[in-house]
Order: sequence, then structure tokens, then C-alpha cells
Amino acid sequence: MKYKPYVELHCKNVKEISNEIYNFLRDHTDVLASNLFGWKFLNSKELLASSSSLKKFFTERKLYVRDSAITLIDKDFPLHIDPLPVIAKINFPVINTDGWTNCWYDIADKDFSQLPTYTTEFGHITEDVSKVSTDKLSLAAELKDMKMPIVFNSRMAHSVIKNNPLVLPRIIASFTFNNEPLDLLK
Repeated sequence: MKYKPYVELHCKNVKEISNEIYNFLRDHTDVLASNLFGWKFLNSKELLASSSSLKKFFTERKLYVRDSAITLIDKDFPLHIDPLPVIAKINFPVINTDGWTNCWYDIADKDFSQLPTYTTEFGHITEDVSKVSTDKLSLAAELKDMKMPIVFNSRMAHSVIKNNPLVLPRIIASFTFNNEPLDLLK
């Protein structure tokens, strides 16, 4: 089945949820003070306990969080494909998303079994698309200045491009679920 690259999710209180996530990061982790960029896994139970609006957002959609993480970036996030078994993830803007573009790409002659693999920093094996020739890539979708949460297809090659952000770093919260929301990508 072919899934959409991403779908924006309506959220009337996105700013409130973003603030709750940011306050959790500030008050219950050392992530903001560390100045270390990239992926950081969070304690999902603690995050949801301290963010009632986020918990309600997922509960209303009957989504049960498996893992939560954040990404802090101050430069382009390179082209990659996330490892299986997860396909549908939800990303939530936290701060500083203006001036950035999320991009998803189709790969010509895509046969993932022919791509080399590598082991991620978290021990997962996934396909390496870093050396796919640009003439084999075609832009399938892009999202500028992410304002709303999105469900996205993490098995499509994707990247984040720094255009002209006013403030750094860009922080996004990312969630996977025990009941993966693939139906939202149809």
C-alpha cells in the first residue's frame, strides 16, 4: 500500500501543547542545557503526566504512546529513512520551526533491498540513502514552517532543510505508538 508522505493534524491548542512539552524539557530533563544536538529519547510516562493537553490530544485519537523523543537541530538534518518496524510517526512542533522545510522524496527505481544498510546510534539497522544520487530523487512533498502536528511516513526518504530561521535550535517532539496510526496516511 502506498502511504502519503505526511498529513497535517488539526490541533486547536497546539501552542499550549508545545509550551507543555518545552516546560517538561526545561524542568525535567537536561536536554536544553546540554547543547547536544540530534535525537534524544524521553521518558514517555513522565512527559504525558506533566502535559495533560498532549495526553488528551492522543487519548482523543485513541493513540497509545510507545516512545517519545525530541530532535534539536541547528543545521540541515540529512536525508534518511527511519528503521522498521514503525512507519507512521507523529511530530509535534515545540519551538523555532519558522525558517525550516521538511522534505519527503521518492527514489527512482526504489528497491530498498539493493540499498546498503547501516546501524543507527540506537542499534537499529536501516537503509542508507545518504549516497543516493540526486538525479534519482524527486520531491514528493514539503512542509514549510511546521505549525501543526503531523503524522508522517518515516519509511520515505526525508530531510529537514534550514532556510532562514530567526531563532535556533529547532525543537520537534516525535512519537511512536503501540497502535500505529497508518490509517491517517491513506
